[in-house]
Parts: sequence; structure tokens; C-alpha cells
Amino acid sequence: MRKSGYLNGWRISGSNPYTYELTKDYTEFQSGNSSGCFYPKGIVDKEQFGVMLQEFKANNYKGKRLELCCILKTEEVMKCSVWMQVNNTLGDVIHFDNMEDRSIYGTTDWGRHSIVLDVPSESESICFGILLIGDTGKVWVDSFHFKEVDEKTPTTNIGIRDKLPNQPLNLEFNK
Repeated sequence: MRKSGYLNGWRISGSNPYTYELTKDYTEFQSGNSSGCFYPKGIVDKEQFGVMLQEFKANNYKGKRLELCCILKTEEVMKCSVWMQVNNTLGDVIHFDNMEDRSIYGTTDWGRHSIVLDVPSESESICFGILLIGDTGKVWVDSFHFKEVDEKTPTTNIGIRDKLPNQPLNLEFNK
């Protein structure tokens, strides 16, 4: 992981963080006068990914349902998504969504994307940002916003444990 040299508060992570760049762009934006632009630089393998991210304490949101919204635009991306996770004091992920079921591909105009997660009382931190997979393309992010939502708003939590089988499978490697 490395700090972004251009945008205060942002870090870059991923399979090889030094092959991705995050800059301020004054020509592409939806509101205000700039956006963040995230893209691969130099030689990047198609299997690599970059993540632009921030992490903050969960204290103000404990026991609440939190919606993360952002406005973004893409150009020739292999795969891109907004992501958010809620961690406990041990650093374990409690809730997570990376838009795997609604990823962004190719070139898109400015659009709103959101994630909704519960922030339980045992939460310690919240991480969020943009995931960019592959060796091509750019993502512009105009703004991120957080707001509390009520229980009527469904969560987008991936719920990995909900997808687990009820018992072990193929223990003898026959299938």
C-alpha cells in the first residue's frame, strides 16, 4: 500500500500498487471543479488490480445502516467497481460489498453508484474506494457521500456466509 502523492487522504493498494496512479483531473468532472482520476500506468498485467481507498473510524456510525454513494465515469475499463467494508477491532471484515454482481465495464457516462452496509456495535473502521481490474482504462470519481439510511433500505452486503454449503463437498476428489 502507498499514499497517493496527489490527493490528500487517499491511498493506493492492490496486487501491485505502484502500477496504478491517482491524480486530480480539472477537465473531467460532474460538479465542482475537479475529480479524482484512477488508472493503470506503465506495464500492468490483465490479472492485476488497483484499489484507491480511505479508511476511517466507525464510531459515528455504530448501530446504524450506512449508504455510500458516488458519482463516477469510466473509459475503456476491463472491470471496475465501488467497494466498502466494515471491520472489527481485530481487522476482520464484518460486512463487505464490491459490486461483484453489478460491476462496471467499458466506457460509461457519469452515473450514481451506491453501497449500503450495516455498521454493528463491534465495528472499528470503515474502508471504501474504487477497485480497478486490468491493464486498461480510467475511472473518474466526482464525489463520495455517506448518509444514514433506515431499515427499509436493503443492504448490499455480499453475505458470503449465506452462500456456503450446508456440509463439506467432494472430500474424496471424485467429482
